[in-house]
Amino acid sequence: RPGPSGDPLTTLVLESVQATPHTIILNLGKLFLQIQLHTHTMAQVYNQKQWDDNIGNINCDNRKFRVGLALDFGEYVLAFLTLDNLIMAHWATSFEDLPHKHVDVYTDNSKFLKVVGAWVESRCTNDKCKQDSFAVIVDGRSVFGGVGVYTVIELFFLAGLSVFLMEHELFSCPSRIARLCAAFYAFAHRVHTELACPHYHGWVLAATRDQRLRYTYHLYVYGKARTNVPLRMASLCEDYIVSTGAEIECGPQLSLFDVFEPSFISVAMAMTENNLGHLIFGVSEWEML
Repeated sequence: RPGPSGDPLTTLVLESVQATPHTIILNLGKLFLQIQLHTHTMAQVYNQKQWDDNIGNINCDNRKFRVGLALDFGEYVLAFLTLDNLIMAHWATSFEDLPHKHVDVYTDNSKFLKVVGAWVESRCTNDKCKQDSFAVIVDGRSVFGGVGVYTVIELFFLAGLSVFLMEHELFSCPSRIARLCAAFYAFAHRVHTELACPHYHGWVLAATRDQRLRYTYHLYVYGKARTNVPLRMASLCEDYIVSTGAEIECGPQLSLFDVFEPSFISVAMAMTENNLGHLIFGVSEWEML
């Protein structure tokens, strides 16, 4: 069958694969294919036996998921699995023509920070910079690719940010936006180094039911009625609760500080490159630390 370029699909050769926080990009030589990983969608690599015995010949009602798209490379099959058919594919003749280009905070942190800086500057010069910061970060047009409805709650907690901050309250404060970026990196680092790898069986990501349930222990606040925090963070929280009986904004003149615990993002604080400590604590304070 002819592909989008008019050539038979059999003439396409997989040359490289690139991942972004929301998509997977396949360089097929003459064409690029970008698959958007929407909610309940993931990529799996099966060998031919796994595909024939466990996927291809089993009804989707029995295996409880659907195959949105599968690419058969002979020895292996790259399948994009979806629970509810929320999947979208984009074909292009060049990488530049692909629609989604979120920068990965973990694999390309330098570029991510530059993109965030330019994005924040553009938002701050907008008269409409009065939206809920929580919603702005989750928005698909945000540069925080991969951050969703539960991830953003975790990030705000790690960064010591109130979920009720307005957009201008977040973006006009260098410490706050720096903490959010550092928290995002720390969260991504933990996923890459601790959470995903133990659940791979060969090329297949297949967590057991017990492993999926234990994932909740890795979350600090999402779905939790209460959480444990260090003593100094608890003290900050108590001061914040007492002081915010009226509608006031945090600031040095009020001696009121965001409820932030640096040890939660220690991996970002220990970075030798792209360390944001001077923005988070201030130059003089960071030098003393």
